[in-house]
Amino acid sequence: MSTLNSNNTYINLENLNLNNEKENIEINVKNSLEQNYILYEKDNLIYKTYNGETIINEIMNLMKEELSEPYPIFTYRFFLNGWPALNIMVFDKEKDNKFVGCIIGKCDRNKKGKMKGYIAMIAVDKEYRGKKIGKNIVEIFISQCKNLYKADEIELETEVTNIAALNLYGGLGFVRTKILYNYYLNNNNAYRLKLWFSDYNNMNIHE
Repeated sequence: MSTLNSNNTYINLENLNLNNEKENIEINVKNSLEQNYILYEKDNLIYKTYNGETIINEIMNLMKEELSEPYPIFTYRFFLNGWPALNIMVFDKEKDNKFVGCIIGKCDRNKKGKMKGYIAMIAVDKEYRGKKIGKNIVEIFISQCKNLYKADEIELETEVTNIAALNLYGGLGFVRTKILYNYYLNNNNAYRLKLWFSDYNNMNIHE
């Protein structure tokens, strides 16, 4: 698991996927609470914190293409304006900063007093698949939750048929804790997945 040091400018995420080859992502966290702040850059792709309402239509259009059900603009604004430092946008600087992907989520205290991160939506432009953008933005989201909010865990739901997503999250340490029947508008079932940062002995997979 990654070691987070708030005294350093950079956080080194070392091999979140313990079963795969080791990779290091150096995330610039010095001013990572700011909007439109560059957290990471690789292969001409820029990973920034949410940069304001001017991009919300592009975000919604991408999500409509990739997600199985629509969300109103109020849902987007709830996450984006409430936790801008957790909502990571990806741009291709070689193509006039074309918007190519994002992750949307939050982190707050649950009823049991734990700081819980939540991944609500994630999408990557089809043209940019295979460039590890999805993996990178999830890792950055994990880092931001831990560094900025001292999160105890992160949770999400994904369709049981979404093998790519299940493999992605499973490789990053997320565990399937529950199946949710007819969870989506299309009546597909979902898995609830969790990633814990505390000792395995303190986990409660039935929460």
